[in-house]
Amino acid sequence: MKYINKINENFNLKSLSVAELEILAQEIREFIINSVSHTGGHLGSSLGTVELTLALHRVFNFPVDKLVWDIGHQSYTHKILSGRKDKFSTLRQKDGISGFSAPQDSIYDPFIGGHSSTSVSSGLGLKLGLQMQGKGAHVISVIGDSSIASGMALEGVNHAGSLKSKMIVVLNDNEMSISKPQGALSKYFVKIKSSTPFSYIKDLLHNNIADKLPSPLSFLVEKADSFTRLTKEANIFEALGFSYVGVLDGHDIETLVEVLENIKDDNSTKPILLHVITKKGKGHGAAEVARDCLHGVEGAMQKADKVSGESNTAVFSQALIKKASEDNKIVAITAGMPTGTGLDKFEVAYPNRFFDVGIAEQHATTFAAGLAIAGLKPFVCIYSTFMQRAYDQVVHDVAISSLPVRFVMDRGGFVGADGATHHGLLDYTMFLPLPNIVFMAPSVGSDIPKMLDLMSEINDKPSFMRFSKAKYENNEALDFPLTLGKGVVVQQGENIAVLSIGEILHEVLAASDLLKKDGVAITVADAKFARPLDEELIITLAKNHKTLITVEEGYGKAFAGLVLEVLTKHNLLQDVNFRNLSVAPTFIEQATIAEQKQLAGLDSLSIYNFIKNQ
Repeated sequence: MKYINKINENFNLKSLSVAELEILAQEIREFIINSVSHTGGHLGSSLGTVELTLALHRVFNFPVDKLVWDIGHQSYTHKILSGRKDKFSTLRQKDGISGFSAPQDSIYDPFIGGHSSTSVSSGLGLKLGLQMQGKGAHVISVIGDSSIASGMALEGVNHAGSLKSKMIVVLNDNEMSISKPQGALSKYFVKIKSSTPFSYIKDLLHNNIADKLPSPLSFLVEKADSFTRLTKEANIFEALGFSYVGVLDGHDIETLVEVLENIKDDNSTKPILLHVITKKGKGHGAAEVARDCLHGVEGAMQKADKVSGESNTAVFSQALIKKASEDNKIVAITAGMPTGTGLDKFEVAYPNRFFDVGIAEQHATTFAAGLAIAGLKPFVCIYSTFMQRAYDQVVHDVAISSLPVRFVMDRGGFVGADGATHHGLLDYTMFLPLPNIVFMAPSVGSDIPKMLDLMSEINDKPSFMRFSKAKYENNEALDFPLTLGKGVVVQQGENIAVLSIGEILHEVLAASDLLKKDGVAITVADAKFARPLDEELIITLAKNHKTLITVEEGYGKAFAGLVLEVLTKHNLLQDVNFRNLSVAPTFIEQATIAEQKQLAGLDSLSIYNFIKNQ
C-alpha cells in the first residue's frame, strides 16, 4: 500500500505518473474489497470505476469543479480520494458515511445520489447556474448505460443538447445495471462498440497521415471518412446536440487522462458525452463471474438485519409462479430489478410472460395499464421507494380508470444500510388516499400467498401489497384465514387495544410481552387491510377499551387517519382515548433496521414505554 496510505486532504494526485496511478488503482481496489467485506456495500459497481475516477480526479479540480454521480454506489474511489478514506470502516453504518453520494458527508458531493437517472438533469442545472454567475467550473455527470435509458435521463439529455453549455456526461458502459440492461438503447450501445475500428481511420485523418499515403489508399481513407461522418450524424447523442467521444477503455488510465485533458481544454459550447467501457467487479475474481457482479455484498450490519428462514421476496416469488401455473393471464413486470423482486425465477418459469422494462418505473406502470385493458393480469413488482417515481402514472393511468393492475411493493418500511434514499416509508401516505383501491400489508410470511391469491381475483380496481425487507419467522398462532377487508384480533386484553398494520405487529407483540411482566394485558389486533378498512373491528375495539392505539411503519399517519375517520363517523372519539405511533417527519439515515426502528420510536421497548404512559 505504497500510495493509498498517503491519501489525505492535502494529497496531490497530479504529482503521480501514469505508472504510479496504475499502482494506486490496484491498491484502492484491494482497499475497497477488504473494507466492504466487513462493512458490506455495493462492491461490483465501485470496482469498475477505479481507473475512471482516478483519471477524473487527476484532470479536474474538485470540489471547485463538480462531479455528479448517478447513483453514488459507484463512487467509493471518489470517497477515498476526497478525504473519507479514514472513515471507510463506518460505511453504511449508524453515524457513519453514506454508501451513496451525500452532501452531508463531504463538499465533494454536490448532490444526493441514491436513485438512478438524475445526474444529467442535476448536473445541467448546476452547470447553467454556475455559468449564469460567471463561474467557469467544469461539471461532470457520470451515468451508467442502464440509467441513461431511463425517461428522466433522456429528458435531461434532450434539454442539454438544446443549450449552449459545455457540461460533460461520462457514459459508464459496463453492460450491467444490477442485472443485465434491457431495451433498444442497450442494443444500440453494443452497435456503437462494434464500430470502434473506424476510430483508427479518424486518427489517420486527424493527424494528416492520409495525405502522405499513396493515392489509392488515400482515396479509400477519404471514402471511409465520409462513411464515418455519416455514422457520426446517425449517432443518437450527436443528433441530440452532444459532441460524442468514444468508445474508450475505462480501465486505461493513460488514454482516459489524455482524452479528459482534451475535453477540459476544449472551448466548445456544446455538451460532451464521453463513452467509456468498464468491467463491473473488475479485479475481484468472484465478482467478475457472478451474475450480478457482486452488486451488493453483506457485512456484519446486513447480517444483523437478517432473520433465519425464507425471505418475504422468496415466499412471494414462489407464490406468484404457482399462481401463474393456474392462470395463464398472469404476467409479471419489473423495472430493472428481477433478482431483488424475486422475478428472476418467474422469468425462468414463464419467459414469455415476464417483462423487465429497465429503470423505468413510470413506463412499467402505464405499460401494465395497457396490459390490464387488454384483459391480462399484470403484477408490477417494484421496491416501495421506487414506486415514488411512478406516482403520477398510478393515479392518472391506473386509479382514475380503476384498472386491475396489481402492485407488489417489496422493501416497505425501514431498509437498514441503504438509508434515507431507500426507505419504504411513503407508500401508505401516497396510496391510501386514492379512491377505489385495495391495499394490504402481510404481517407474517404465510399472509403473502393468501394475499396474492386475493389480488389475482380483483378485476375491477388497482390493488397493492406491501411487505418489508426484514423477515419474521412464521408463527402458527398468527396464521389466520384471510378475508378481504377484515382484520383479526391476535390476543385479547383489557383497557388498551393496539391496532397495527404490517410486520410492525411483531414489535407490538414483543411490547405486549414486556407489559405482561408488569401485570398489564393489552388487546392486539392486526388490520391486514388499510383499504378497505375493517370498520366493524375498529368500532368493537373502541367500544370495549379505554384507549385505542394505531401503529404503522410509515410517514404521515396515513393509516391512523383512516381509523380516525371511522371513529369520527361513529361518534366514538368521546368514548375512547385515540393515539398513534408512526414515523416522525424526519429522514433517518443508514443503520441497522433495529436501530432505525429505535430512532423512530417503533421498536418494542419504545412501544412498551408509550403504552405504559397512556
